[in-house]
Amino acid sequence: MKICPRCKFYNQDKNKRCLRCGWMLEPVKDLPPLKPGLDYKKSAGLIGSVKNLFHSVGRFFHSEIPETSYLAAGLSLVFGLGQVYNHQYKKAFFFFSGYIIGLGIIIPTITEPYSNLLILLFIAYALYTYNDGLVTALKINGQEWTLRYTLAAYSALFFVLGMGTIIGQFAFVALFKLVHVTQSTIQPFFYKGDIVYVDCLAYKFRKPHRGEIIFYTPEPFEIEIPSGGFDSPRYWIQERRTFERIMGLPGDVVERKAGKFYVNGNPLPSWCQPLLPDNIFNDLRFVVPKDRFLAIFSHSPKESEIFGPLTSWGGKTPPLNAPGVILIGWDKICYVQKKQMIGRVLFVINPPPHRRFFLSQ
Repeated sequence: MKICPRCKFYNQDKNKRCLRCGWMLEPVKDLPPLKPGLDYKKSAGLIGSVKNLFHSVGRFFHSEIPETSYLAAGLSLVFGLGQVYNHQYKKAFFFFSGYIIGLGIIIPTITEPYSNLLILLFIAYALYTYNDGLVTALKINGQEWTLRYTLAAYSALFFVLGMGTIIGQFAFVALFKLVHVTQSTIQPFFYKGDIVYVDCLAYKFRKPHRGEIIFYTPEPFEIEIPSGGFDSPRYWIQERRTFERIMGLPGDVVERKAGKFYVNGNPLPSWCQPLLPDNIFNDLRFVVPKDRFLAIFSHSPKESEIFGPLTSWGGKTPPLNAPGVILIGWDKICYVQKKQMIGRVLFVINPPPHRRFFLSQ
């Protein structure tokens, strides 16, 4: 241990400055000779003041916290394991019980309007256990706790979480995406304003399964409304990204007869059907190619380019099964390649009433 000559604080041997007051613990080496023509008094006054200012600000946000203290704080976020690491077994049991009670309250009420408040309270509780693990570890290491240490530890935690979120969504190979639904065309399956979690690694290691909902980039197609002339209105449908469900695997024969779906002659359960089955024709037949997956495009986006005069729909995209419509290229875009898939939808994060998981059977 090194004793600070200024405040008498006990510091670890590796420290060069006192953790409490910042005083140098080792002799300062001789300063290099000044360059000719340099006014020493002016340089010491101006440069020294600026350095002291930056040093004071930096000391407030930075502290030399031992790695063991960070480890104890991080483990405290996991059901009080940091308290076990600090050999505080009674306190560990207390925090573990708090985690279990909190989860026991949150899980049954996850779709209630007030669930976000409960989640925030649970996060605050977790941060309290994080701080307790840090403070205890500091005291065990012979250091005195200060508010600056807590700020430094929280800054490190939030920086790691923030960078993990940014890198996870926007890295060269995205790990996940939080998708904000901006249209109401997929209601009642997804509502406008929903925040959907998409696992972008799901199909990096395996093939899609029947019944899974994918987030993908569909090909364009056209909707034509015959009017008996050469100026029939035509709607160019191009969605940048959207959702649909995998119904058929390579080699499958998927049919719809009188409104009922079949795969290879067997009835297709409801959890394998399109998101909006009432928006497509009642009689269909698809033979899935060996390098494709069947995801029947079943919704009509509100925004589309229109060629020809406006119709009784007022310029809006008509339903896919509207009377007399002709779908040009629609059957082909229902065959989706794996490279078009951005990821697999796992659950809706927010708002609370719409929260649910999407797991294949």
